[in-house]
Parts: sequence; C-alpha cells; structure tokens
Amino acid sequence: MSEIEVYTEKLRTAAGDNEAVQGGLRGIIRAAENAFAVGTAAWGDDKFGAQFAEGPDGFNARMKNLIEGAESMAESYKEQAKGQYNGAKALDNAEDAGTLGFQT
Repeated sequence: MSEIEVYTEKLRTAAGDNEAVQGGLRGIIRAAENAFAVGTAAWGDDKFGAQFAEGPDGFNARMKNLIEGAESMAESYKEQAKGQYNGAKALDNAEDAGTLGFQT
C-alpha cells in the first residue's frame, strides 16, 4: 500500500500567503482609485486633456480596465486561499477519522 504524506500546516501557510497577496493587490487598487479620483485636475479640461482621457483607448477606459483586472486577480487569490484552508481542514478531518478508526 502506498503512503501519502500531507502537511496541512504548510497548506495553511500557503493560504495565508495568498491572503497577503490579495491584501497587497487591494492596497494597490485603492491607491490607483485615489490617484484616478483627481480626474481632469491631472490632465486638464481642455481639448488635449479630453483627447488624453476620453474614448475607448483613453486614460479613463484603460484605468477602469486596469482596476477591474486587478480586482479580479485579488478575488482569485482570495478564493485560492479559501480553497487551501478548506482543503487543509478536510485533510485534518480525514486524518482524525482514520485515527479514530484504528483506535476502536
């Protein structure tokens, strides 16, 4: 019979690391949103400012896409961490059940 070794503490550590990455991304998103909030003050409200900011290839559209992409990435790290925590718990429960089976 094959042996399987599982280190749930390492799985939980990896989950914590993924949560830290998610938190870092959320901080970057907040900083980008705050910088973006100044609006036309950064590029002006004249024709050149409008050219820079507006349209499908303008700054506003690109910043919106960047923030949405970063939010999606942060959510992925959050979900991965959740899966790792749940996996570690399930493995611990299976180990406990197996141990009890041998004791009875």
